[in-house]
Amino acid sequence: MVEAGSGAARAGITKGEAEIVSSANEAETPRPIIGTIENTVDPGQNVDILYWQEQNAFVTSGIAAWFAEREILVPAHLVIRDLELVGAIISTILDHLSNASEEEGVFQYTSRMEVLGETYTMTPYQDYMKLERLEDKKGLEDEAGTVL
Repeated sequence: MVEAGSGAARAGITKGEAEIVSSANEAETPRPIIGTIENTVDPGQNVDILYWQEQNAFVTSGIAAWFAEREILVPAHLVIRDLELVGAIISTILDHLSNASEEEGVFQYTSRMEVLGETYTMTPYQDYMKLERLEDKKGLEDEAGTVL
C-alpha cells in the first residue's frame, strides 16, 4: 500500500478487472485495472491505475471525472523501477487535486518536481500528463536546448 503525504489518498490492489477506455486519439481498448488509489477522506473518490499495453505504460482513470484534469501516464519502466515511489507521486498529486477542489482553488500540474533526490517532469502527451524522470530525457532537447 502507498500512502500519500497528507494521508488523503491510499493505493490498494484489485485483481481481475478491466475498464474500456477511449479518447479522441485512440480506439476503445480494454485495459486491466492493476490498482486503485482511494481517497480516505471521501472513499467513493477512487482513481484506478490501468495498464496500457500499446504504450507500455500505466495510466490513471478517474482524475478527469473527479477533477476535470488530464489523466496521468507513467511509462512502465518507472513503475518497474520503483512502484511505491510512483504510487506516492501519484497519490501526492491526487492530494493536491483534492485540496484544490475542496477549497475551490485552481490546480495546475507542475512541470518539474524533486522526489528523493531525482527530478521528474510532467508534460502533456495526447490526453494525458506524462510523468518521466528528467535523467531519462537527457539528450532529447530541441534547438533551443529545452528538454522535450
